[in-house]
Amino acid sequence: MKTCSNLFERGVDIDSPVRDQPSPVDVHIGCHIRLARQMRKLTQTELGVCIQLTFQQVQKYERGSNRVAASTLVKIASALSVPLSFFFEGLPDFAHGAMANSAPSAEGWEVAALVTSISHRGLRKRVLLIAREIAGILAESRGAEADQLREQSGEPLQLTRA
Repeated sequence: MKTCSNLFERGVDIDSPVRDQPSPVDVHIGCHIRLARQMRKLTQTELGVCIQLTFQQVQKYERGSNRVAASTLVKIASALSVPLSFFFEGLPDFAHGAMANSAPSAEGWEVAALVTSISHRGLRKRVLLIAREIAGILAESRGAEADQLREQSGEPLQLTRA
């Protein structure tokens, strides 16, 4: 199954015109349209109504079989309450040939949506504190494991941590 991230990891060339196959960039953007729509718990029909298109057109955008016009992508971003940049996260930097590796996962976007849906500000802050603490604990444990591996291999240990 094609996922948003593995298309470029396999070295797919975006410039090679293969008939009957959608562009990997269009598929990537379509994956993100579907992800954002599902996070908002909307059907393809409901999104189509919001942007004045049929569900079939939304379906084609999500599959990447139809290219999304810039003005339509702006409408979709607005209807789904996501920044326009959301659709491009995780795409390779084609100018430098590097992958953008800091794109949030589906779980990350779900956590973000859940936290923002908490109306009580104090509870939202507590959830963030808990998440930061968990992330810190995990980072510390990964750092300690890395230090042990470096020590065993004879590599010098890092003196500071970010």
